[in-house]
Amino acid sequence: MKKKKILIIPSWYPNNENPGLGTFFREQAALFEDEFDVRIFTGHLNTDISRVKKIKNTVRFTLLKKVRTQKKDDYFLAPPRVYSFSYTQGLNKYKNANYSLSIKAYLDYFESYILSNWKPDLIHAHDTFIGGIMAHSIYKKWSIPYIITEHNYLLFDQPDYIQNDFITALKSANNILLVSEYQKRILRYRNLVEDIHVVGNYIDEKLYVPAEKVDKKNVFKILFVGRFAHHKDYNTLVKTIMLFSEFIKSKNYCFQIIGTGKEGETYLKDYVETSVYRDHCKVYSYISRDEIPAYFKNCDILLNTSIAETFGVVTGEAMMCGKPVVSTNSGGFDEMYVPGVNGIKCAIGDAEGLAKSLLSVYNQEVVFEPVKIRESVLKKFGSEAFKAKISRFYG
Repeated sequence: MKKKKILIIPSWYPNNENPGLGTFFREQAALFEDEFDVRIFTGHLNTDISRVKKIKNTVRFTLLKKVRTQKKDDYFLAPPRVYSFSYTQGLNKYKNANYSLSIKAYLDYFESYILSNWKPDLIHAHDTFIGGIMAHSIYKKWSIPYIITEHNYLLFDQPDYIQNDFITALKSANNILLVSEYQKRILRYRNLVEDIHVVGNYIDEKLYVPAEKVDKKNVFKILFVGRFAHHKDYNTLVKTIMLFSEFIKSKNYCFQIIGTGKEGETYLKDYVETSVYRDHCKVYSYISRDEIPAYFKNCDILLNTSIAETFGVVTGEAMMCGKPVVSTNSGGFDEMYVPGVNGIKCAIGDAEGLAKSLLSVYNQEVVFEPVKIRESVLKKFGSEAFKAKISRFYG
């Protein structure tokens, strides 16, 4: 019996320049390879071109509606199999034209290199912009059904020339899959689509496992993982560090802050008191995807200060390693939060509440069982649970 053909169109994907980008798209796709014929379709926008070439691209597209694409088989990471290409845009000021040019590039490559040899039965787009829009463009021309998993915040703040396509892609999809109830409330409020399903995200229980050995150094390790971005709320992170440092009697603690980038690293050095930063904070601007599980295994607790999270994969990964989480009420946290079992929830911006919650775990006033923490996410977002959720939409 032939496997059903599923073409996945991610809005971003791991590549040679950034292997950590969108790794969960790749991991989710690989999860279904045994049951379905799964392949990836993604493009790379090459911005390293001269102004003269941009002018030529603009003229060619405006007059002839032609776009040049090139196979790029060695750029995106496989497996699963990736249909990949590169293309270039026109002059930067013609944003509307460049947007249309991108859609044309996807359509042309799909027709030339995929459709004739391997026509998918279903397209699964990750994020409406830009994957869902591309899936809808293919649907309009070749009537191939599609579903969308939306991972982002659904702010509907795109330019007008994109927003209409964004909304149409959502409305025309066979199914809309969301990663949290937080997103579902937004779509319900806007009354855009009826067929909405909350599926969460996949958390690999084979990669994220409890530590085999307990750290004997007796240092209480508080882990924070998050890039330097507004919604991660570094201001509250800094306040929490300072308050915890005031509250705690012992000096055997350490904040490990990962994924800050250079800008975030500089911010922390400027705003955290020098002595505290030097003695009780370790900042890592970048840690590879392969290295990150070790930090979850070896920490005592994960801290999340976000203003908003659609899901919070990092939170689930920590819990899969049997670690409790102290988090703000950031939306996506509710997808995995079980009171008294796997963490403590505080108000957004409540640095004092976060610091006191960390302290209550340190002092063992609140005790969590690693096995129960892991089970709480395994049964909802582990491989078997996630496959069951998605397979019914693949049919």
